[in-house]
Amino acid sequence: MTRLPSVNTLESICDCREDAIAVRKIMEKERYFPGRMLRKVNNFLGLHGKEYIRSNQDTHGESLGISYCNTGDSYAPTLCYDHRSGRIFVSSWGDIVENNSRRFG
Repeated sequence: MTRLPSVNTLESICDCREDAIAVRKIMEKERYFPGRMLRKVNNFLGLHGKEYIRSNQDTHGESLGISYCNTGDSYAPTLCYDHRSGRIFVSSWGDIVENNSRRFG
């Protein structure tokens, strides 16, 4: 079962604790459907859509990159889903790309 970020961690992407609790509830309900989870969190937080960072290992039949909620700032923390590991976490997509140049070159 995929571990989800804590409410305390989610506070870094929300305006208040109540929003972080609501986001966590969305995540718990949609934990087995990460694409739908990201879309629902995006809509709840009023962000700019669900985006995808292509991995160098992507193939025609398999996506191994990162999906994330677009905040409009490449270094703002946001909710991310790693298709390769199945991990859901909070980070900025700018940091992910910089720290994984071989994967996202």
